Amino acid sequence: MKQREAKIASSNQSVTESPVQLKIEKDILTVKDACDMLGASDKTIYAMIATGRLKATYLGPRKIRILKGDLLRLFEQPDLKAPSIKKATPTVRKKEEVLSKEACYSIKDLVTLFSKNRGDLYVLLKRKKVPKIKVGKEVFFSKSSIDKLYSQWLRPAQLPLDKEREANKKLAKVPLIRRDCYSIDECVALFNKDRGTLYGIFNRRNVPKLKIGREVFLSKKSVDKILRTKKRGEVDYE
Repeated sequence: MKQREAKIASSNQSVTESPVQLKIEKDILTVKDACDMLGASDKTIYAMIATGRLKATYLGPRKIRILKGDLLRLFEQPDLKAPSIKKATPTVRKKEEVLSKEACYSIKDLVTLFSKNRGDLYVLLKRKKVPKIKVGKEVFFSKSSIDKLYSQWLRPAQLPLDKEREANKKLAKVPLIRRDCYSIDECVALFNKDRGTLYGIFNRRNVPKLKIGREVFLSKKSVDKILRTKKRGEVDYE
């Protein structure tokens, strides 16, 4: 009886071990063989193939073969470092302004200050996110924020011509070359205006110039910008 049990146990052990032993002896492995050898999932094996970490040969649909030597060479590669987990840096919130009634303007004050009606002011203050507090039924707005807003509101808007002059002054700091310029005759053809009128337009806008001998050439970049504005009909150049 004992001899029979020993034979059964030996048979079971050989059945359990033989597939693995057979796979190890094979030189060309399937993905499943590689999984068994490494004790890894097929997803891991496919990922290593996709990233080039493990070489494989594609023979057709569902026919991927791996050399045992390539699989064993994985253990000769330097260990991969585990991805470092970045610690989340706490975001520092700006301290909210602690408001008191004394540090605020009432809506009546703002109507007088801005010469605007309540409705327009509420829209403006909401858009600018001006801090506010409510005391009873009245709403009060931060003086410091209102003072900044008022200084911006008072500042005159820059005219398009002033902006163009400033842009051309900056452009003039870069030396011009002939191929980047129009001659005055080319400008006459482009604008369909006489030389005198064009010189007036260009001088008023500080268009960068290049002088070669007696001839004057004008920056293509600046002239093209004026021409585009003229075509849109935004400015009258007369």
